[in-house]
Amino acid sequence: MAALISLTAPVILIETSTAVEALLGDVVDLVCTVDGFPTPIVIWFDNKDEVISGSEENKNVTTVIDDVETVTSTLTVSVVNESYYGIYTCEASNRIPPTVKQEIHIIEPGSHSDIIAISVTCTVIFVVLMVGIVLGVLFYKKRVAKDQSSNTDYANAGLDTSDYAEIPENNSSNRQETGLSEAIDIDPF
Repeated sequence: MAALISLTAPVILIETSTAVEALLGDVVDLVCTVDGFPTPIVIWFDNKDEVISGSEENKNVTTVIDDVETVTSTLTVSVVNESYYGIYTCEASNRIPPTVKQEIHIIEPGSHSDIIAISVTCTVIFVVLMVGIVLGVLFYKKRVAKDQSSNTDYANAGLDTSDYAEIPENNSSNRQETGLSEAIDIDPF
């Protein structure tokens, strides 16, 4: 009898805040809960991309396997000092792609300026793109309306719009060839 095993890539279940405020001397817990099969392995990185494992100076990682598929890993910073402000990354993998990551920032209270600046920059870029799209659509509609107006002018002049590409130059020798007795100025654009 064959057993059916379902393999699943790791998924971060509980998205914690991306910014945690901490005063100097505070205790901070960064929590990362991950689900996947086989059981995911969680690794923490500090803002210098160095692996934090077990217990280091003022930093401790504890991992609890809640069931076969769910892992909760907590990085505890016991005494926050200036060098601990920055980005911490929880990375989970279980040999089934993709590896997932969650970044959590430890910041000083009131120092959301970097996060706000990034948010404002993204908003400005989005608005500029949207304005560009709207202007492009308006230009296109204006162009289509002008083309339709030109086709109406051709029809009023007795020309089929399929003759559009074959309109002769407007000079005296061509007037007799086309059979038109007076000059007609037609602006194709």
